[in-house]
Amino acid sequence: MIVDEIKSIHNFVRSRNGANGNPARKIVFAVKNIRHFQNALRFLRESQWRSIEWHENYQREKLQKLIKFSSEKVPFYRDLMGKYRIDNGKSRPVEYLKDFPIIKEADLRSHSNLFISDRVGNDDYIYMALSRKYSDKFYLPVDAETFIGDKALIARHYENAGYRIGSPVLCFVNEIDGCRGKEFRFDRARNRYYFSSSNLKRKNLPDYCRKIKEPNAGFIFGYPGSLETFADYVLEWEIGLRFQGVITSGEILTDIVRTKIESAFHAKVYDLYHYSFPILGMGQCHYCEGYHLFSEYCILELVDFNGNQVKEKGEVGRLVATNISNRALPLIRFDTGDFGVYDGSGCDCGRGLPKIVRKIAGSHREMLITADGSYLPPGPLRAVLSQAGFSTTGYQLVQEKRHKFKLKLIRGPEYRPDSLERIKGDLQERLGESSDISIESVNLISGDGRKTRSIMREYEPE
Repeated sequence: MIVDEIKSIHNFVRSRNGANGNPARKIVFAVKNIRHFQNALRFLRESQWRSIEWHENYQREKLQKLIKFSSEKVPFYRDLMGKYRIDNGKSRPVEYLKDFPIIKEADLRSHSNLFISDRVGNDDYIYMALSRKYSDKFYLPVDAETFIGDKALIARHYENAGYRIGSPVLCFVNEIDGCRGKEFRFDRARNRYYFSSSNLKRKNLPDYCRKIKEPNAGFIFGYPGSLETFADYVLEWEIGLRFQGVITSGEILTDIVRTKIESAFHAKVYDLYHYSFPILGMGQCHYCEGYHLFSEYCILELVDFNGNQVKEKGEVGRLVATNISNRALPLIRFDTGDFGVYDGSGCDCGRGLPKIVRKIAGSHREMLITADGSYLPPGPLRAVLSQAGFSTTGYQLVQEKRHKFKLKLIRGPEYRPDSLERIKGDLQERLGESSDISIESVNLISGDGRKTRSIMREYEPE
């Protein structure tokens, strides 16, 4: 089964590359990819147990090579590099990066040609989607070796969770390849049972339960939101489903959703934070007390509102990543748009992979900025409204300007004018006394055709 898994990776690389070639070339190309995957996975299995100091030195050496390569082969960094002084490599990796500008998705959309290296066109590479918005994806080049190495990192995460490549597994996905509109598909080559998340409707859930029991799979993969919907049904009807483990990815996993999924499936959740374009990867071990950074191929910084490094445990910062392997499109200090809570402690599992992030705090639009310039996750704000009797569909809190907020409350049984001042005071306590909070009662909170956020930031810092 592991050979089938590697073959599928090879076929993906070859199809994205558009490399047909003669039969002999295809065989050579396939063997090259298979060997690279096997070697990469073998290295990663061993490297995770090395010391934190070893990982720091490894990152430093890779970063030095990346900076040298970018200064010679990448137009953006070639023009930029003369303005910055790079030290002799004795500092910690993140200290190399402090003078480099933070790159955002908008920069890549408008000037992607400046970030593509001169190497593209001469080596094996594929194009992969960067944006997480399915309706607004755009594609950038990735070295074939980097892509395969990224797959090896994911395979290591699966193994650490207890899943053996080739064992039967249930996968909840948005769309099943080649079966648009279908609810189920079995991929015999990879021994995977695909279930459509888009068809997770109440009328279909009994069929899902029957199909899920058939293969006797030990693991289930899926988006937290999809698994939560299914878990609600399983808990409501007390259906006996038991798995060895659950691997979630693609969305932010909250503590509430984790507890619900683990209760429904009687299994531990191992969350994987992974950008589809090889930039940043982190995974939880069996202790589930934070995310181990996949430091063999990326460097991670947590950055506050003023651009300073976050170093205090429990503080929230932007996840800014530098991938140290992709030579087709090197990205130094890319803003992922997500926020994490800083940890910085070791882990009882004994791995040397740094545990920089305790938990994923939220996405870009959900993080409000307080009066003192700190990022505030939506949790404490939702707690204020929840204690006042409002559900997440009964309000919307929007940061319009630096110190200006608007709270819309739907008129309903929970709407009581006498409690408005108390709500306002509780919000100001968290956002800062200088915050200007206006409250408006409405009959409906309308969106723009997408899911309406209960907490949202419209203000964008300079």
